[in-house]
Amino acid sequence: MLSLRARGEAKQAKPGADDVASTMNGSFGMGGGKLHFSRLAYELPGADVNLAGVYSLDGNELDFNGKVRTKAALSQMIATWWKSWLVKPVDPFFRKNGAGAEIPVKITGTKGAPKFGLDLKHKDKDKDNSGE
Repeated sequence: MLSLRARGEAKQAKPGADDVASTMNGSFGMGGGKLHFSRLAYELPGADVNLAGVYSLDGNELDFNGKVRTKAALSQMIATWWKSWLVKPVDPFFRKNGAGAEIPVKITGTKGAPKFGLDLKHKDKDKDNSGE
């Protein structure tokens, strides 16, 4: 479903959507019962997810931040026309570096209860870490 939305095919993004090929790679160190990712990249059709952060081996800590780059603009990732129309004015703020949208994200919480959200306060930090 993420791939479909990232490609601008939001109306097809429903449970039961076809699986897509994806790749994941990264660099990490391990110590103190935690994996410290300096780079974690997940690629799928329509989107690239680039993160850095910590995952505890017991699953009690997730703390990642980074960005999601999509082919589609934010407004194209929303299936209902009126919500898409409401989001359209913010599209230019997220359109960067050739992407339809570049969205700063964070993943926190635990393995059993992850929390996904926007990470607007780390936006400049992510830019510095990306080498751009």
